[in-house]
Amino acid sequence: MTQKRPRVPALIFLLAGTLQLPACAQDPSPTLSSRGAGETGAYAAREATAVRMGDTQGYYTDPEFLDSAAKATFADEHNRIWLADLDMETGLFVSASGRDLFIDEDITPLRTSFNGPEFGLDKHGWALFYTKNVDGVPRAWRATVNGDRVSKQPLTPGDRPRMSILATQDASAPSIRILYVLDVWQRGMGGKAAWAEADGAMQAETEFDKDTGVRWIVGTRSFVYVRQSGPNKGQLALYDTETGRETLIITDDGGKKSDAYAWMTPGGTLRILSAIDDRTLVFYANSGGGKPWKRAKSIDMGKYSSYGFIGSPEAVAVGEKSYVSLVVKENSGYAKADVLVIGPDTGEIVHCNDGMGAVIRTDPEIVRGKNQIFVYYNTVSFGKPMRFTPYRCATGIPVTP
Repeated sequence: MTQKRPRVPALIFLLAGTLQLPACAQDPSPTLSSRGAGETGAYAAREATAVRMGDTQGYYTDPEFLDSAAKATFADEHNRIWLADLDMETGLFVSASGRDLFIDEDITPLRTSFNGPEFGLDKHGWALFYTKNVDGVPRAWRATVNGDRVSKQPLTPGDRPRMSILATQDASAPSIRILYVLDVWQRGMGGKAAWAEADGAMQAETEFDKDTGVRWIVGTRSFVYVRQSGPNKGQLALYDTETGRETLIITDDGGKKSDAYAWMTPGGTLRILSAIDDRTLVFYANSGGGKPWKRAKSIDMGKYSSYGFIGSPEAVAVGEKSYVSLVVKENSGYAKADVLVIGPDTGEIVHCNDGMGAVIRTDPEIVRGKNQIFVYYNTVSFGKPMRFTPYRCATGIPVTP
């Protein structure tokens, strides 16, 4: 059943036309503006108001959002999944609690799976993906919604643990594909992962070595991740599930890379970022001619926060300008953190201010609203159970170029 990935040479550079992204994406990325380049004072900082969402006693673990459907999903303290309707003008739940449709129960707890429910999207519509134990073994599950009716099915067999599901979001694709962790994964330790079709047939899965930065590229069925190349060192890699199933290592610079993220602009330009040595956010640009991608911009995030450890960067594009949400926190775990939005092309940094002071903040999600970009995140308070409280930050960044 399992298709093993052949060993790939230590360095394979991206050649023109090899990664099957949209045709216009084959051109080299233009060099990002040199404004800032990590220099103190180069970015204009401002604050944006963040407000609490949901009911005051609610528990909202790792919420995810699908702007095209105006939906959100989350798990509660009883390991139940809910679907919420979103008001895309205000960015808030339509109902007071956001518990608009019950999806499933007894899902694998976050402390084991490290991830809550996720949206997937293809030309047939959207679905939810999550981890749920069957006979004590974590398995990937899919739920589809038709009105108020929910259909659920396990996608993977029970011969070994498969958890922490991520799904493609490509509205032109014939099907959804999923990524998941195989066996046991420890935070920061890397491990084995695999991808497969999310059709329930599970004819084959393809394994690959992963690090902590693996993410699907929205609008494609390719993903980016960090391929470790030695102690405290790794390179960014692209993996195309459509052609060849081969790893394309696209960088050759130094530093410990983590939290890789790649996205497409409306014009078809592929952009890629990574955290370097936990503190520096680096944007890469395609050098062209099969050469390694080069650093186009580096931002020392410790200059714009009381903390210095980068976590969970995500990006969206408005025209050819991109915006990145992330946390800058004390350490790699649940820690005191600031939630920021960076405009690498506009030279601005937005601080989301919820009035809570120095608290644990985690898992920011950047979403296009009707008129502006919203950023969603959790604050976390320890107790039995831990309480995850959702906030919506209205950035004021318009969604039209």
